[in-house]
Amino acid sequence: MASRFRMDQAKTVRSPQMHNERMPAIEIDKSKINDKSLPYREMIGSLQYVVACTRPDMANVVRCLGKYNGAFTRENYTMAKRAIRYLIGTKHLGLVYRPISTPPLLHAFSDADHAMCKDTSRSTTGFVLQLGGCTWMWKSKQQGRVTTNTCASELIAASDCVDNLMWARQLFGELKITFGVSTIHCDNQSTIQVIANRGNSKKVQRFAKEARMIAEFVDDGAVIVNYVSTTEYVADIFTKALGPQRFEYLRDKLSIENVLTAWVKRGEFEDSTTDEVGQ
Repeated sequence: MASRFRMDQAKTVRSPQMHNERMPAIEIDKSKINDKSLPYREMIGSLQYVVACTRPDMANVVRCLGKYNGAFTRENYTMAKRAIRYLIGTKHLGLVYRPISTPPLLHAFSDADHAMCKDTSRSTTGFVLQLGGCTWMWKSKQQGRVTTNTCASELIAASDCVDNLMWARQLFGELKITFGVSTIHCDNQSTIQVIANRGNSKKVQRFAKEARMIAEFVDDGAVIVNYVSTTEYVADIFTKALGPQRFEYLRDKLSIENVLTAWVKRGEFEDSTTDEVGQ
């Protein structure tokens, strides 16, 4: 990718976005958009492939940049180049899966960034599913409707997360792999309370169905909803532009490691891995 976009000598950065970076409104002046000399769409397509395969830490920035495909500017192009600069500096990182001796647990983290889109006032949903501590499903997407408060946007995110969690449980069930109760972690106490009250709150009446759906799975013993403090909340990486220190801290919780040395730590494939590092 670095060679394709002539960025072999680009200076690397520790995070794909500036801390608290707010994406600009979509430009409507046709003279300022879609410069054919800028390979913006090609960049976004390449980044989307990386996100889909082994780099969930790139999901938020690629989602943010993707909405400008139809009307990108030089400012958007500079942002895309920063994402690639981060990727160049971390090209040795990827998802690492390891066997475990204990029965695996299937759990999830969901999060929302309320009304962050300047053009639509819509919120962002982010979630991650982990099996035995290994990340294997993730999402960063703009919600399909406007919410008037944080609790409602968090409820929509939790509902989407639980939908995918239950799909995963069904998939593994067909493979004869069963789990006990799965945990969905949330960092919003109001959302947890609304679910416990089955959506019977004036503040979120429009979203009572989402709360009741989750509550039914809780009653069935398939899911429990657990509070996690924001400082430890891994799903933040899918909804917000974080500074380098926090970004790297949460990235480590996604089972993203140095793929060149990951197996050396276990004494497996040591010879072949060492040769590769030497190259």
